[in-house]
Amino acid sequence: MMKRGLILTLLIPMLATAQLSHPIPSLSEKKGEKDVGQLSLEKSIAFAIEAASAVIKARGESDINGEQLLQSYFQFLPNLTASAAYTKVHGNTYFYAATPTIVDTFNHGATYTIGTAINIFNGLSDMAGLKAALNRREASDLNLKRAKQQIALDVAQKFLQVVLDQQIVRIAKKNLVSSQEREKLLSEQTRVGVRNLADLFRQQAQTSSDESYLVNAENKERTDELQLLVLL
Repeated sequence: MMKRGLILTLLIPMLATAQLSHPIPSLSEKKGEKDVGQLSLEKSIAFAIEAASAVIKARGESDINGEQLLQSYFQFLPNLTASAAYTKVHGNTYFYAATPTIVDTFNHGATYTIGTAINIFNGLSDMAGLKAALNRREASDLNLKRAKQQIALDVAQKFLQVVLDQQIVRIAKKNLVSSQEREKLLSEQTRVGVRNLADLFRQQAQTSSDESYLVNAENKERTDELQLLVLL
């Protein structure tokens, strides 16, 4: 396990800037046309983190807990209440205390009140609520961080597997070319009588084996690339 961890530690810095050799959709569209290019490890992780539902959910919970934290802080502020009223009366008033007279009157008035209340002590309930809100916010931030790290790890593992597949395909192609050249050489040597047919048959079998290995490696590479796109 320690050896495997050391190998990964040495390989990741080298493969972090690697790109997929086959042009595949980069999962971005513009004006109805897909942007086809090469995916790098950094771009893949960034896209997966941005689009992942787990990250979106964790970010939403973090925002909600942030609002609740603000509400807990507001509990320590004084309560301020204000009210206002305005009255307006217009019409004819009949005065009869002396000579009866009808007078056109216009009355208006306004009242307002402002009050405040300060919580001096409520059994440390506000302090407990604030501490709970702080812990919830910290927990939601850690959940968001963990979700991003888990997605980055999954994408990095799949991406590096594709890079490894590409390296294997390159090696398999070189081996197949070498086998074909050796087979051609043995075929000519057998024709002139320098080598026997057994050597040629063994080389032909090796060439067929290398060709089969290359086909399997290419299929695995393409399968892992498609799985990477599905993961993204």
